[in-house]
Amino acid sequence: MIKAVGQFFLKYFEFILAFLVLIWAIYLFVHGFKFTKLDLFTAASVMVAIAAVLFGFGQFRLEKRRSNSKYYLERYIEGTRMVLDRLKDDEPTRRISWVTAASIANDLNKIEDKITEIPDKKFLAIYQRDWTHIFLKFVQGKEAVYFYGVLDCKGDSERAKLNFAARKCRKGNGIAVHGLIPQIFCFDIEEDDIAKILKLIDPVFLKEAKVSIFDSDGKISLNVLSFNYLVFKPLHDYLLHKRECKRVFDKTDGFILHHPSDKNP
Repeated sequence: MIKAVGQFFLKYFEFILAFLVLIWAIYLFVHGFKFTKLDLFTAASVMVAIAAVLFGFGQFRLEKRRSNSKYYLERYIEGTRMVLDRLKDDEPTRRISWVTAASIANDLNKIEDKITEIPDKKFLAIYQRDWTHIFLKFVQGKEAVYFYGVLDCKGDSERAKLNFAARKCRKGNGIAVHGLIPQIFCFDIEEDDIAKILKLIDPVFLKEAKVSIFDSDGKISLNVLSFNYLVFKPLHDYLLHKRECKRVFDKTDGFILHHPSDKNP
């Protein structure tokens, strides 16, 4: 209770002090402003003291805001490095690595809003551009089948490998459950987890390309990925394949063994 009262007082200190000065001014007005020289000197001293207190408190809050902004900027940078570390680590499984990275990224998107100072925001924009470059290089170096999380995929074409991975990562378990625990039969990376990480680079696309990676409904835009196909090819092909498989799975209410575009399963 005492802590809550203290926080309220600090937050509204200027307003409380201004209110007290207003009450004092009303009191003086009611009593006709009958002052002696001593009264005037006392009043002037009080006003100077109040101005000094307000200035000091304002400086304190300004420094506190700057300190908080810098703190969250540093934590944001640390967090994005954690994301990359987890993405590069397939242990204990690739799916778990992406789930962990996505969880960190989701929290980082909230931390970003707490970076409030203009110098910090300018450096944040520079850092996000560099981090985007590193992430795109990481994604570009993968095959589409990588996102299914299945090792040693068989097939003489990319689509054949994707079909093999889709069957293997779902075999015996049907639909994957999101999270860290269900790893026995599910290896593929969820689109929701990919989206959480892509939100870290979305500000760069909004600034430079004037377009978001996400559709109006919040889903990853395959059109935007196709416009940047050179770097997003593995991710684009994986999401396209998975969405098509899911549509057929939902219609048949059963496990899909072949990609819908296959004529000869």
